[in-house]
Amino acid sequence: MRRGGTQYAFPYIYIKDSMKSKFKKFLLSVLVLLIIAVGFSFYYVHSAGKPLDNKSDKRINIEVVQGATVKTISDELEKKGVIKSSFAFRLYCKIHNLDSGFQAGNYLFSPSMSADDIAKDLKTGNVNKTTFTIPEGYTSKQIAEKLSKEGVVDYDKFMNAIANEKFSYSFLDDSIQGDNRLEGFLFPDTYSVPKGSNEKFIINEMLKRFDEIYTSDMRKKAKKMGYSDRQIVTIASIIERETVLDDERAKVASVIYNRLNKKMKLQMCSCVQFLLGKQKKFLDENDIAIESPYNTYIHEGLPPGPIACPGKASLEAAVNPAKTDYIYFVVSNKGDGSMKFSKDYDEFLKNKEDYYASVEGK
Repeated sequence: MRRGGTQYAFPYIYIKDSMKSKFKKFLLSVLVLLIIAVGFSFYYVHSAGKPLDNKSDKRINIEVVQGATVKTISDELEKKGVIKSSFAFRLYCKIHNLDSGFQAGNYLFSPSMSADDIAKDLKTGNVNKTTFTIPEGYTSKQIAEKLSKEGVVDYDKFMNAIANEKFSYSFLDDSIQGDNRLEGFLFPDTYSVPKGSNEKFIINEMLKRFDEIYTSDMRKKAKKMGYSDRQIVTIASIIERETVLDDERAKVASVIYNRLNKKMKLQMCSCVQFLLGKQKKFLDENDIAIESPYNTYIHEGLPPGPIACPGKASLEAAVNPAKTDYIYFVVSNKGDGSMKFSKDYDEFLKNKEDYYASVEGK
């Protein structure tokens, strides 16, 4: 618009200033919202780190299985009432770089614990431990009895877990059922497990240890020898129960294989002791006449499965037998648990008489 030859631009300037003003207000609004959001997030995360209940004296058992995700663990913590929100706990852990490396185990947590304390316990595996030892040559039932007396497991629950729980290991035969299903595979060793661990967890620890000890080299040798893993463990269990000296285990193994190759009955006292369910110093005629597939005085070949849980030395002897012609052995008269081996029956009888004479003389 022109007036008296002069050009005016007031409307344009007004519109430009107005747009600037609105844009400033918009930026200010965004900034305020951002500050509020950051403040709320800070408050939310800070609140998530606080204990659910400072005054709580509850102790809640949380089992973390191998491979469990942070979300799975967080959901369980919320479900059991340890934390208020699974999402808030995960967010807190993420921000504080505590969202990885959680270790498997049984934990005792309390609603009075902070998110930081819970996360750090999970990362360091800070659990209450129970330590126990399983001797070599124990049967599954003897293990259950020992751990039950020590307050580690419930006997019935332990045996039920052996018979019915699912365990995924290549050396286990899923067709085997009942109380003897895991016989031979509960590796004898000293264990340290979280207090409150259930029976399945403890059994799995023993199976896991067996899986470590029974190496791929042992498995290859077993296959080359024409025996299954279960048969090798059965042989190892007989070795374990027949001798106490490590340097004789390979010789005992040779006797077992020599008799199997000759189609001779094994006639192992340890197998009869297993079916009796108790130890006897001497077996009598009635004992060795009991009808059972475990009675190797009656039946040719190996018993249906292991008769005890063998240690590493016996497993190694089972796949590395000595090269001998021995087909007999008996406890010597030395009194040190050593054996006398022979390939001649008359010599065996003489060794046997010497042993009985030494026992009767005591």
